[in-house]
Amino acid sequence: MLVDRPELWPQDFSNWLQKEKLTSTAEKPLIVDLVRSYLSYPVYSDGKEFAESFGGILKFRSDVRILATKVLVSLLKTSGTPLNISARFQENAFLGAHLRTEADAKKSWGYSYGTQLDSYVRQALSTDLSLIYLTSGDVSEATKFTNDVQPHNLTVVTKHDLLSGGDKEELLALTWDQQALVDYLVLLQSSSFAGSGTSSFSWNIGLWRHIFARQREHLNGPQPLSDELSQVYGLYPRQYPQYDTETASTNWSKQSILAKIDD
Repeated sequence: MLVDRPELWPQDFSNWLQKEKLTSTAEKPLIVDLVRSYLSYPVYSDGKEFAESFGGILKFRSDVRILATKVLVSLLKTSGTPLNISARFQENAFLGAHLRTEADAKKSWGYSYGTQLDSYVRQALSTDLSLIYLTSGDVSEATKFTNDVQPHNLTVVTKHDLLSGGDKEELLALTWDQQALVDYLVLLQSSSFAGSGTSSFSWNIGLWRHIFARQREHLNGPQPLSDELSQVYGLYPRQYPQYDTETASTNWSKQSILAKIDD
């Protein structure tokens, strides 16, 4: 549910603190848990320019950005496409795909592996992109996906395939969620992106890329998010209202693009 009057929230919060007579000191700090707010607070209420630039204040760690750049360089060598490091996305190079089939997703949302496979294959073929950069938290499903797309003459690579030596060791030394940041930055650079509508990871990528899309009616179908740069597939608002198009459009947007290798 969205906050109806976001401009009143600061004063409402102050009033609540006073009513509860809560105090905070250096020795005993007060922590207020707001629970999940990222699909509840309409960030565009602060203005389009602010909403689309605020996320760029905090940069990903330089080691993560450097690894992402090295993955991208290796990926583009595989595709035979020259790297444009200053581009918002790489043209005619690869499809970026987020396969969301971990156990929690299967249990809660029922957006199946087969449905994602079919959607992503159709998108790869329709965009004439035979190279797929895949990210998934389920290694066995990622391997299955790699094998299942071969009859369509599609090739799948992951960050693990594209790094070697010390770079790969550095990647493996990161936690799983830190490694996901590498994927996040590479997927931002996709020629075309395919993601899951029940994943905030996919929504963030799709909404960030939409800033640079020509097509404006991105929340009017045929997918939960559709434009010429990205397709976010999945279940619809009547089934999972927390992911409806209104709340999704309030998601924060910008993160840093890739660092130069010598950063």
